[in-house]
Amino acid sequence: MNRFLSSIALTVVFVTLLIMIRAIKSELAIPLSLCISVMLTGISLAICNPIIDFLNNLVEPSSKNYITLLLKSVGISLVVSTASDICRDCGENAIAAKVELLGKCEILLLSLPLLKEITALITDVLQT
Repeated sequence: MNRFLSSIALTVVFVTLLIMIRAIKSELAIPLSLCISVMLTGISLAICNPIIDFLNNLVEPSSKNYITLLLKSVGISLVVSTASDICRDCGENAIAAKVELLGKCEILLLSLPLLKEITALITDVLQT
């Protein structure tokens, strides 16, 4: 909880700094916003580390692939969300939408082996 509260406090300080810099020198606001976003994403992943460890210890070895798929999908979602928010902050809504589409396609591609397994299972059940 302390890491969370200190992250929020740090975010408020950085956003205040960002607002002041934007008023003085607007061209520095976008790189600073990018740095803040990357920093917060790193902190979020560090906070989620115990959850990842718990999930890895909870599941049996045969279902590790599903947890890996889930964690990769969540990671892709976080990266895509951060990138699209940065694009929106820069006023590029069309590019932000394309980044989100790219993320959705990547998650679908990542889950393709799982979809193949489900299809094979359904086919086996229907044939018996």
